[in-house]
Amino acid sequence: MNYWINIHHPREKSSESFQNQCNVYIQEKTYTYKDKIHDRDICFIYETARPDHPVNVKEVNGSRRVANLRRGARSVIAMVKIKGKFQNHEHWWDDDKYIGLFETEILEVNKISVTTINEAFNDQGVNSRFVPVVYGGIKPIEKRKAKILERLMRQDVS
Repeated sequence: MNYWINIHHPREKSSESFQNQCNVYIQEKTYTYKDKIHDRDICFIYETARPDHPVNVKEVNGSRRVANLRRGARSVIAMVKIKGKFQNHEHWWDDDKYIGLFETEILEVNKISVTTINEAFNDQGVNSRFVPVVYGGIKPIEKRKAKILERLMRQDVS
């Protein structure tokens, strides 16, 4: 099993479901990951703090629209399990070309800030920091860090 971190913009203000936000989307510039991600891999979804502003969207059929986003959490918001194989679905989102997605099963929903994650890493002797800046929206995460994130996601922080 592999562990991943996937960066997402906040959901649209319209009817986009939380489940859709928790799918793992692959950009063209990181297309090789579509062959490295497997059924039952675990992925952590990080939602950016992007403020409310319109985002240009172009669908594969050529239609264009503007998406208005909610305010983002700037936190890891979900832990999901990959469910099935890569699905081709080409579209453009905020000037980035996406080639498809993996559907997922949501395992945990929580809101874990970068500060909380870095404190937990430090407490566990991890000498690196959690920096959610990811070229292409996805990257692997070390198993040791993933296990710390998993414990944080399973905690009740309400």
